[in-house]
Amino acid sequence: KAIKVQMCVFASMMVTILQLGIYEINAMLKTHFHKIIKEISSHLLCMLLMQSEGETGEKSKELLEWTFQHYLENKRENCLTSNCSLLLSNDDCLDYFTGEFNDEKQCIRVLFDLMLKESNINIIYESLFCIWNISNNKNYFYIFEKENDKYIETIIQTIRTNKIDKIARIGLLTIKNLLDSQTCVEILFNQKFMRTIDILLTNKWNDVSIFSFNFFI
Repeated sequence: KAIKVQMCVFASMMVTILQLGIYEINAMLKTHFHKIIKEISSHLLCMLLMQSEGETGEKSKELLEWTFQHYLENKRENCLTSNCSLLLSNDDCLDYFTGEFNDEKQCIRVLFDLMLKESNINIIYESLFCIWNISNNKNYFYIFEKENDKYIETIIQTIRTNKIDKIARIGLLTIKNLLDSQTCVEILFNQKFMRTIDILLTNKWNDVSIFSFNFFI
Protein backbone atom coordinates (compact mmCIF):
# COMPACT_ATOMS: atom_id res chain seq x y z
CA LYS A 1 0.00 0.00 0.00
CA ALA A 2 2.84 2.39 0.89
CA ILE A 3 4.47 1.80 -2.51
CA LYS A 4 1.17 2.50 -4.30
CA VAL A 5 0.84 5.79 -2.45
CA GLN A 6 4.41 6.70 -3.33
CA MET A 7 3.76 5.84 -6.98
CA CYS A 8 0.76 8.18 -7.04
CA VAL A 9 2.77 10.97 -5.44
CA PHE A 10 5.68 10.48 -7.81
CA ALA A 11 3.35 10.33 -10.83
CA SER A 12 1.91 13.68 -9.77
CA MET A 13 5.43 15.09 -9.47
CA MET A 14 6.31 13.76 -12.92
CA VAL A 15 3.28 15.42 -14.51
CA THR A 16 4.10 18.74 -12.85
CA ILE A 17 7.74 18.58 -13.87
CA LEU A 18 6.91 17.67 -17.46
CA GLN A 19 4.33 20.44 -17.70
CA LEU A 20 6.98 22.91 -16.54
CA GLY A 21 9.50 21.42 -18.94
CA ILE A 22 12.03 20.86 -16.16
CA TYR A 23 14.13 17.71 -16.01
CA GLU A 24 15.93 17.87 -12.68
CA ILE A 25 16.84 14.22 -12.81
CA ASN A 26 19.18 13.93 -9.85
CA ALA A 27 16.87 15.99 -7.65
CA MET A 28 14.01 13.64 -8.47
CA LEU A 29 15.89 10.39 -8.09
CA LYS A 30 17.66 11.29 -4.86
CA THR A 31 14.38 11.45 -2.99
CA HIS A 32 13.43 9.09 -0.15
CA PHE A 33 11.09 7.07 -2.36
CA HIS A 34 11.33 3.29 -2.59
CA LYS A 35 13.98 2.06 -5.04
CA ILE A 36 11.35 0.40 -7.25
CA ILE A 37 9.56 3.75 -7.62
CA LYS A 38 12.85 5.35 -8.57
CA GLU A 39 13.53 2.62 -11.14
CA ILE A 40 10.13 2.98 -12.77
CA SER A 41 10.51 6.75 -12.80
CA SER A 42 14.01 6.58 -14.25
CA HIS A 43 12.78 4.32 -17.05
CA LEU A 44 9.93 6.71 -17.82
CA LEU A 45 12.44 9.55 -17.92
CA CYS A 46 14.61 7.54 -20.33
CA MET A 47 11.67 7.10 -22.67
CA LEU A 48 10.69 10.75 -22.40
CA LEU A 49 14.22 11.97 -23.07
CA MET A 50 14.56 9.74 -26.12
CA GLN A 51 11.30 11.16 -27.50
CA SER A 52 12.11 14.77 -26.68
CA GLU A 53 13.11 17.25 -29.34
CA GLY A 54 16.22 19.36 -28.96
CA GLU A 55 19.38 18.73 -26.98
CA THR A 56 18.99 15.94 -24.44
CA GLY A 57 22.58 14.68 -24.39
CA GLU A 58 23.57 16.14 -21.01
CA LYS A 59 20.39 14.95 -19.32
CA SER A 60 20.86 11.50 -20.85
CA LYS A 61 24.39 11.37 -19.44
CA GLU A 62 23.08 12.44 -16.04
CA LEU A 63 20.48 9.70 -16.09
CA LEU A 64 23.08 7.17 -17.26
CA GLU A 65 25.29 8.05 -14.30
CA TRP A 66 22.39 7.67 -11.88
CA THR A 67 21.40 4.33 -13.45
CA PHE A 68 24.89 2.86 -13.15
CA GLN A 69 25.37 4.08 -9.59
CA HIS A 70 21.96 2.66 -8.65
CA TYR A 71 23.04 -0.68 -10.11
CA LEU A 72 26.33 -0.67 -8.18
CA GLU A 73 24.58 0.13 -4.91
CA ASN A 74 21.57 -2.17 -5.29
CA LYS A 75 22.60 -4.79 -7.90
CA ARG A 76 19.44 -4.10 -9.88
CA GLU A 77 20.50 -5.54 -13.23
CA ASN A 78 17.10 -5.10 -14.87
CA CYS A 79 17.13 -1.35 -14.18
CA LEU A 80 20.62 -1.02 -15.63
CA THR A 81 19.94 -2.89 -18.87
CA SER A 82 16.45 -1.53 -19.52
CA ASN A 83 17.60 2.07 -19.06
CA CYS A 84 20.81 1.66 -21.04
CA SER A 85 19.00 0.00 -23.94
CA LEU A 86 17.12 3.29 -24.35
CA LEU A 87 19.82 5.80 -23.43
CA LEU A 88 22.40 4.38 -25.83
CA SER A 89 20.21 5.32 -28.78
CA ASN A 90 21.35 8.89 -28.08
CA ASP A 91 24.63 9.56 -29.94
CA ASP A 92 26.07 11.86 -27.27
CA CYS A 93 25.20 9.40 -24.53
CA LEU A 94 26.67 6.49 -26.54
CA ASP A 95 29.90 8.40 -27.10
CA TYR A 96 30.12 9.18 -23.37
CA PHE A 97 29.30 5.58 -22.42
CA THR A 98 32.00 4.06 -24.64
CA GLY A 99 34.62 6.68 -23.78
CA GLU A 100 35.05 8.64 -20.58
CA PHE A 101 32.36 6.80 -18.61
CA ASN A 102 33.68 3.36 -19.61
CA ASP A 103 37.23 4.36 -18.70
CA GLU A 104 36.00 5.22 -15.20
CA LYS A 105 33.36 2.55 -14.58
CA GLN A 106 34.22 -0.32 -16.94
CA CYS A 107 30.53 -0.35 -17.87
CA ILE A 108 30.99 -2.24 -21.15
CA ARG A 109 32.60 -5.11 -19.26
CA VAL A 110 29.61 -5.12 -16.90
CA LEU A 111 27.22 -5.64 -19.82
CA PHE A 112 29.28 -8.52 -21.21
CA ASP A 113 29.52 -10.14 -17.78
CA LEU A 114 25.74 -9.94 -17.39
CA MET A 115 25.31 -11.76 -20.70
CA LEU A 116 27.23 -14.72 -19.28
CA LYS A 117 26.12 -14.89 -15.65
CA GLU A 118 22.45 -13.94 -15.94
CA SER A 119 19.60 -16.44 -16.25
CA ASN A 120 16.98 -13.76 -16.90
CA ILE A 121 16.41 -13.77 -20.66
CA ASN A 122 15.30 -10.14 -20.78
CA ILE A 123 18.44 -8.92 -19.02
CA ILE A 124 20.61 -10.96 -21.39
CA TYR A 125 18.73 -9.58 -24.39
CA GLU A 126 18.89 -5.98 -23.22
CA SER A 127 22.62 -6.30 -22.49
CA LEU A 128 23.19 -7.66 -25.97
CA PHE A 129 20.93 -4.96 -27.43
CA CYS A 130 23.22 -2.34 -25.86
CA ILE A 131 26.23 -4.06 -27.41
CA TRP A 132 24.49 -4.11 -30.80
CA ASN A 133 23.87 -0.38 -30.45
CA ILE A 134 27.60 0.12 -29.95
CA SER A 135 28.45 -2.06 -32.96
CA ASN A 136 26.29 0.09 -35.23
CA ASN A 137 29.03 2.73 -35.28
CA LYS A 138 32.37 1.82 -36.88
CA ASN A 139 34.11 4.32 -34.62
CA TYR A 140 33.58 1.85 -31.77
CA PHE A 141 34.90 -1.26 -33.53
CA TYR A 142 38.13 -0.93 -31.56
CA ILE A 143 36.18 -2.11 -28.50
CA PHE A 144 35.58 -5.49 -30.13
CA GLU A 145 39.00 -5.77 -31.77
CA LYS A 146 40.81 -6.40 -28.47
CA GLU A 147 40.90 -10.19 -28.55
CA ASN A 148 42.07 -10.48 -24.94
CA ASP A 149 38.79 -8.91 -23.75
CA LYS A 150 36.95 -11.85 -25.34
CA TYR A 151 33.97 -9.68 -26.25
CA ILE A 152 33.30 -11.43 -29.56
CA GLU A 153 33.75 -14.79 -27.87
CA THR A 154 31.12 -13.75 -25.30
CA ILE A 155 28.66 -12.77 -28.04
CA ILE A 156 29.13 -16.17 -29.72
CA GLN A 157 28.70 -18.02 -26.42
CA THR A 158 25.55 -16.03 -25.64
CA ILE A 159 24.03 -16.92 -29.00
CA ARG A 160 24.90 -20.60 -28.62
CA THR A 161 23.78 -20.92 -25.00
CA ASN A 162 20.46 -19.05 -25.22
CA LYS A 163 18.49 -20.54 -28.08
CA ILE A 164 15.93 -17.76 -28.03
CA ASP A 165 14.86 -16.01 -31.24
CA LYS A 166 15.36 -12.45 -30.10
CA ILE A 167 18.79 -13.19 -28.61
CA ALA A 168 19.95 -15.03 -31.73
CA ARG A 169 18.64 -12.23 -33.96
CA ILE A 170 20.31 -9.34 -32.12
CA GLY A 171 23.49 -11.34 -31.62
CA LEU A 172 23.75 -12.12 -35.34
CA LEU A 173 22.99 -8.50 -36.21
CA THR A 174 25.92 -7.51 -33.99
CA ILE A 175 28.21 -10.02 -35.71
CA LYS A 176 26.99 -8.80 -39.10
CA ASN A 177 28.03 -5.24 -38.19
CA LEU A 178 31.46 -6.41 -37.08
CA LEU A 179 32.15 -8.10 -40.42
CA ASP A 180 33.23 -4.65 -41.63
CA SER A 181 36.28 -4.98 -39.38
CA GLN A 182 39.06 -7.22 -40.69
CA THR A 183 40.33 -7.71 -37.15
CA CYS A 184 36.90 -8.84 -35.96
CA VAL A 185 36.62 -11.24 -38.89
CA GLU A 186 39.96 -12.78 -37.90
CA ILE A 187 38.74 -13.17 -34.31
CA LEU A 188 35.54 -14.83 -35.55
CA PHE A 189 37.64 -17.19 -37.67
CA ASN A 190 39.85 -18.03 -34.69
CA GLN A 191 36.73 -18.70 -32.62
CA LYS A 192 35.50 -21.12 -35.30
CA PHE A 193 32.31 -19.12 -35.64
CA MET A 194 31.24 -21.08 -38.74
CA ARG A 195 30.63 -24.06 -36.48
CA THR A 196 28.19 -21.90 -34.54
CA ILE A 197 26.47 -21.01 -37.81
CA ASP A 198 26.12 -24.70 -38.65
CA ILE A 199 24.57 -25.36 -35.24
CA LEU A 200 22.17 -22.42 -35.59
CA LEU A 201 21.02 -23.62 -39.01
CA THR A 202 19.89 -26.91 -37.48
CA ASN A 203 17.67 -25.16 -34.92
CA LYS A 204 14.00 -24.46 -35.50
CA TRP A 205 13.45 -20.71 -35.32
CA ASN A 206 10.14 -18.88 -35.36
CA ASP A 207 11.90 -15.83 -36.77
CA VAL A 208 12.88 -16.73 -40.34
CA SER A 209 15.22 -13.71 -40.54
CA ILE A 210 17.66 -15.66 -38.37
CA PHE A 211 18.24 -18.06 -41.26
CA SER A 212 18.85 -15.10 -43.57
CA PHE A 213 21.46 -13.67 -41.20
CA ASN A 214 23.17 -17.04 -40.96
CA PHE A 215 23.38 -17.43 -44.73
CA PHE A 216 24.60 -13.85 -45.14
CA ILE A 217 27.37 -14.33 -42.61
